[in-house]
Amino acid sequence: LTIYVPTTSLDEYESAEYWEEYETYDEKDRIVGMPTFVSDGYWDDESNWEPQEIPANNAEVFINADAIINSNVIAHVNSYGIYDGSITIEEGGQLIHNGSEDVVTVKKSIAPYVIGEDGYLESGWYTISSPFGDLQLSSSNFIKNEYELFRYNESIYEWENHKNAEHANDFTTLEAGRGYIYANASATNISITEVLNTENKSYKMTASGEYLTGFNLVGNPFMHNIYKGSGCAIDNVNLAEGFYTLSDEGAWHAKHNEAIKPMESILVKTTTAGTLNIN
Repeated sequence: LTIYVPTTSLDEYESAEYWEEYETYDEKDRIVGMPTFVSDGYWDDESNWEPQEIPANNAEVFINADAIINSNVIAHVNSYGIYDGSITIEEGGQLIHNGSEDVVTVKKSIAPYVIGEDGYLESGWYTISSPFGDLQLSSSNFIKNEYELFRYNESIYEWENHKNAEHANDFTTLEAGRGYIYANASATNISITEVLNTENKSYKMTASGEYLTGFNLVGNPFMHNIYKGSGCAIDNVNLAEGFYTLSDEGAWHAKHNEAIKPMESILVKTTTAGTLNIN
């Protein structure tokens, strides 16, 4: 077997008693240094890594300082392990990996909503989704201040409010793969620390509503961009072409072939009830 160790400690492992013998077993390198994040700062700053280069996509990396994946940065590795450090993903950042049990912190900024003269929200609408699997709302900070959180029930053509006592027993999580809409009266910095989802997710879609039949709100369950289309993460099988995204003013706009970002949702139309797989 290959043993991965922090690059900063590679010499010590290779020269240690018994380890030294294993290093030269069958004349192959059996102890391999993992790229190691060694200084607090940004993931894409080579000087924060040992060796001083951004890890390759297939790398196993070791986090030994506080790493920040900032906006427009795609961090792509095979796996990561966190020892004396952390990973924070700022809004717009992405993390692609094949799985880790270590938690990361994900941040999202919410601007305060504005109420118009008619008493309705005229701006400040967002779609949200969970990149952590099923996220318990009690462990998040979405439900704070004067907030609005809705899920769509296609079968009865209704937006169901999380604050409605009627849904108190079954609206306790953000379901992985399901989309939601959100607004807050205050400027809110969402910050959630959990284990990221890397597994395929499925969402049961309905097509029985009397009005707008087949429309369902689907959420990105990963911490990286996905796409809708033939052979994409959200395949077009049983779905109409294109999709809709929500504007800040609360209007739905038709889109096609655009990225569905982490923590975002899209409105799709299915021609039949069934399970939608998100890969």
